[in-house]
Amino acid sequence: GHKLHKVKEISGEYYEGLESYKSWSQVIYMYIMNKTIGPFSRMKRKLSTAATRNKSE
Repeated sequence: GHKLHKVKEISGEYYEGLESYKSWSQVIYMYIMNKTIGPFSRMKRKLSTAATRNKSE
């Protein structure tokens, strides 16, 4: 973990535009409080229109 910043230096173009946090406590707080983030979600994303339609049926 302490050399993770070097990964971003080497291949920063892959990480541009991705949301990140500097605080683990913020990540845990959001995990508990945000209904869109949970144990089965690997990344935070908007639902597609097809998924939205299926949920309303």
